[in-house]
Amino acid sequence: MGIEMSFFTQKQWISLAVSVVFITGCAASVPMQNHHQTVLIEAEQFTDGGGWKVDTQFIDIMGSPYLLAHGMGRPVRNAETQVSIPQNGSYRFWVRTKNWVPGDWEAPGRFKVLINGQELQTVFGTKPGWNWQKGDIVNLTKGTAELELKDLTGFDGRCDAILLTTDEQYMPDNSSEPMNQWRRQLLGVKIKPSEKEYDLVVVGGGLSGMGSAISAARMGLKVALIQNRPVLGGNGSSEIRVAPRGNYPKWLYPFGDLVNEFSPWIKSNVGPGEQYLDNLREQKIRDEKNIDLFLNHHAYKVTTKDHKIDAIYALAVTEKVIREFKGRFVVDATGHGVIGYWAGADYHMEDDDRMGMSNLWRWKQTESTVRFPEIPWALQVTEEGFPYPNKKGEWYWESGFNKHPLKDLEAIRDHNLRAVYGTWSAIKNNGAYAHADKTGYMHSRAALEWVAFVGGTRETLQILGDVVLSKEDIVSDRQFDDACVIATWGLDLHYAHPLYKEHTPEDPFISRAHFGGRVDDAKGDLASNPTFSVTSKDGHGFDRKKGYAVPYRCLYSRNIENLFVSGRNMSVTHEALGTVRVMQTLGMCGVAVGRAAYLCEKYNTTPRGVYQDHLEEMKKVWSLPGNYRKEDELDFRSLIQPTAEENRFIDEDYFIWGGSVVKGDEGKYHMYYSRWPRKCGFSAWVTHSEIAHAVADSPTGPFQHQDIALPVRGKTYWDGLCTHNPTVKRFGGKYHLYYMGNTGDGKEMTGLNWVHRNNQRVGVAVADSPNGPWKRFDQPLVDVSPQKNAPDSLCTNNPSITKMHDGRYLLIYKCVGQKNELPFGGPVVHLAAIANSPIGSFRKHMEPVFTMPGVMFPAEDPYIWYQADKKRYYALVKDNHGTFTKRGKSTALFTSEDGLKWDLSPHKFVIDVNVKMSDGSVKKFNRLERSQIYFDEMGQPKVLYFATQTKSGHSFNIHIPLKETSPL
Repeated sequence: MGIEMSFFTQKQWISLAVSVVFITGCAASVPMQNHHQTVLIEAEQFTDGGGWKVDTQFIDIMGSPYLLAHGMGRPVRNAETQVSIPQNGSYRFWVRTKNWVPGDWEAPGRFKVLINGQELQTVFGTKPGWNWQKGDIVNLTKGTAELELKDLTGFDGRCDAILLTTDEQYMPDNSSEPMNQWRRQLLGVKIKPSEKEYDLVVVGGGLSGMGSAISAARMGLKVALIQNRPVLGGNGSSEIRVAPRGNYPKWLYPFGDLVNEFSPWIKSNVGPGEQYLDNLREQKIRDEKNIDLFLNHHAYKVTTKDHKIDAIYALAVTEKVIREFKGRFVVDATGHGVIGYWAGADYHMEDDDRMGMSNLWRWKQTESTVRFPEIPWALQVTEEGFPYPNKKGEWYWESGFNKHPLKDLEAIRDHNLRAVYGTWSAIKNNGAYAHADKTGYMHSRAALEWVAFVGGTRETLQILGDVVLSKEDIVSDRQFDDACVIATWGLDLHYAHPLYKEHTPEDPFISRAHFGGRVDDAKGDLASNPTFSVTSKDGHGFDRKKGYAVPYRCLYSRNIENLFVSGRNMSVTHEALGTVRVMQTLGMCGVAVGRAAYLCEKYNTTPRGVYQDHLEEMKKVWSLPGNYRKEDELDFRSLIQPTAEENRFIDEDYFIWGGSVVKGDEGKYHMYYSRWPRKCGFSAWVTHSEIAHAVADSPTGPFQHQDIALPVRGKTYWDGLCTHNPTVKRFGGKYHLYYMGNTGDGKEMTGLNWVHRNNQRVGVAVADSPNGPWKRFDQPLVDVSPQKNAPDSLCTNNPSITKMHDGRYLLIYKCVGQKNELPFGGPVVHLAAIANSPIGSFRKHMEPVFTMPGVMFPAEDPYIWYQADKKRYYALVKDNHGTFTKRGKSTALFTSEDGLKWDLSPHKFVIDVNVKMSDGSVKKFNRLERSQIYFDEMGQPKVLYFATQTKSGHSFNIHIPLKETSPL
């Protein structure tokens, strides 16, 4: 407490030591000595910001988020809130604000305050620097008062906080320490201890931070992602609007597949806001159950212990709380590198000629004349001082090359705004580039459409790792054993453009790209060619098509033992930053880091320790596909063993199709299978199939036919002429036999009998013993839907069922609708249905699963189960055309968290039509379908069953043993 008391006068400390009273409007009052009252309102916590924007970029400089009246020359709508007045009295108003362009002119950011509709006389925003500006004294009565901010100019007026006090001698604290003790005391802000210990805390919600968070979460780590803005994407968000760049090469590791999920191709910079996919990115994070997302949280302090980051503290911008975050490992994805900087990490900052900050902008043509005010406070430039902004101010509107990239950050942003407004004034009011307006109106109908108030920064400082990647490493193609991320951008460095620097020599605001030591001028003319795009090849032998593999040792701190870096603050030199700094490349760095963090957790080691002791395993982890999830890492293909010739069930007089096995209490194994006479032809399954019963002493056989479990029972029954494709389950002590049945005209045909096919329905029979008798029902378990446009309006068949994690029952069935021409109908899809009982009733979910756009019949014959140790559902699915596996006719593995939304497993390929035999040979079948699994009493998958068809046309069942695996 002794240290904190140094922030206050003795009188202030005594006054602040009393209890805090919370009130509405995100304000608080503290009774002062002599019964004085003081109320503090943080502007960013107004209940209605109106047209004012919350600016969090400069908290570390001036101490707080603030409201910004960013109207591009048009006054914005009032910000409004309510405040509780604790007692009747005369209150002095104070406003912490700033005249952001002091000089011999009216301040550009002027605004007023209204209380209960009464406009105060004081004009705020007129004093240089961040300070408390003294305002009016107003008589107020106890109760709720309406407070408003009224923008007068539209030119970026700013309000940090408002203070009301009945003590005329009271002076507000002007400390720039973020959420200092004085503010915390007045507002009643508490530090909320970490609610849980995270495996990984990621600070920074750009593409690199997102890559780190998602990849770690999919590996099973518990992740906190902290972002100080309301949107994700960093420079690639709608707030800054830089189109992310950097290719996704796959010749080393498939990191780009994951990044592409939240950063697909965007055509250009400075496009419409929706082009930048803010909603997609947020949804991608929220879809990850292992990530806790904290938007509008500004990390401002860290504590360390034993060369490790112990805790991170973040101010909740729109709440009255400071949150503590604790994690075993931390990723600095801030771009600025401030987490490592505060933690005492070794770092390097270029002394001068750094790449700067851009504030992009765009304008549009309108139908009538648009005025723009005279603004003497903006940069006074002429046509010779800037390139023509053809509908937009691009990446080269950049400044801050020799300003401090942390301490001068607000000044750099404000200089960019002055440059944009000065440029626009020159165009609108002074005739600059009038000849370039193809409408002939000399820009009189042109209007500013959007100006970024959030700056896009390129270079701050580099957190040093065990490797500091240099330009020489890149151009000489130096190879590292821990190479991981492929950088495909050129050695692209930005410097002040010499042509325009002549007009603003003290603080230039137009840049030029230098690639590989060469500028991007087509003719190399430094002084007269204002070219801004890439027109020259990269110098010094850097092959951008091949790219350069960045070593992993650039992605962690060399002296803070639990700190990763995945943003542009990674361990590279100034020149090497030119190629690694583009967003999609940094996103891939994030994926590499997230995967490495998993191994740190697995082996209780450090980022350096992963390289030293587990590099080969890390390479395997890096090789996993982007959609890989640790919890669904089941590689079913790896369980398949060679099978013996005798592991089959065949009858020369019958086609046999599929086998489903259950173990009886007597220790015997009971198989239920479809059969129909060979003399009728293969297509007669639809008219002559019956479900038969065979028994064996082993789940692989040999099986002996016993009886017909579900025989023909008459055409008047829904399943009276055909029973087919059984699945047997034991639920609640009873045996349940799920199947497809149909009825029809009973005609034998050389082709398919469509009457029978289109009368298929799903049913269930129940027995106390696997030997029967089986109770059948007069109604189908899953009938067709009555709506003609329903996906199952024509027929239902081929059921598979499992007991869900919550005790309910999930059934998936194949079905056909009537959208396409009959008799085939279609498309052929699968639907899920859920019931509280294994015999229904089942509620259908009408969104088809196992689909592929443009493919009418991609899949069939799913076998589903719930795997408890992974808390996931799985399905073996026949891939009719190789649509999913790209391996032709095959079996694919799907997985799901809820049984309703299914995705391909990372280990999607299970088997094609080739079966390895125990003698070393391989049998190739014409068909390998109707997969079923027998699980033992411990939940182990023991045998995989398939229906096969040989080239000669005969069909039988084959039984494939499976390797031992962990209990399910």
